[in-house]
Amino acid sequence: MTRAEFAATYWPAAQKAQRRHGIPAKFIISQIALETGYGKHMRGHNVAGIKARRGSTGAPSEPAFLAWTTEYLDTLNDAKRFPAYDLSSAQKVGGRWKVRVKDYFRKFPSPAAGIERYLNLLNGARYAPAKAKAGNWLAYGRDVVRRGYATLDPDEYARRLNSVYSVLLPDLPASRPSLWPLLLVAAAGFAFWKFRKK
Repeated sequence: MTRAEFAATYWPAAQKAQRRHGIPAKFIISQIALETGYGKHMRGHNVAGIKARRGSTGAPSEPAFLAWTTEYLDTLNDAKRFPAYDLSSAQKVGGRWKVRVKDYFRKFPSPAAGIERYLNLLNGARYAPAKAKAGNWLAYGRDVVRRGYATLDPDEYARRLNSVYSVLLPDLPASRPSLWPLLLVAAAGFAFWKFRKK
């Protein structure tokens, strides 16, 4: 999937989600791009790196796939909670450990199901209060991360979202222009014509 194809596919969905749910479209398109490498690393129609729930045995309790990801952990010992990890590449970043780990991610039956679950997650009790900052999409993104969406520092995550959006911007389909100005001019012209006819 090219960046242009990614933008054409997900920008209309992001705009629709903004209208329906009040979640900034810029955040949605940027987060999906960031989490999936502009759609190149998307598996199982998982648009935003949504982790699978695990049962008491540690195995996923819903359809899932196992994949490598990067986590930012407080201690290297925290890596042991994942099915697999690679400490050979661990680096200290901003007081936390950047570690490659394998984890279970949710698998969805269709793209629509993946997007719907993503929106349900953002509208849930944990992240819904971030909508108070929806007027500034980067502030909204920072708040979502502070509430636990990602293990990366919220300011760094916002910088990455902004960078991704800057790359996507030239490929975003132009919004359909409003017809209201044209209709108003036509109505005014008709009214003027009607008035002059009398």
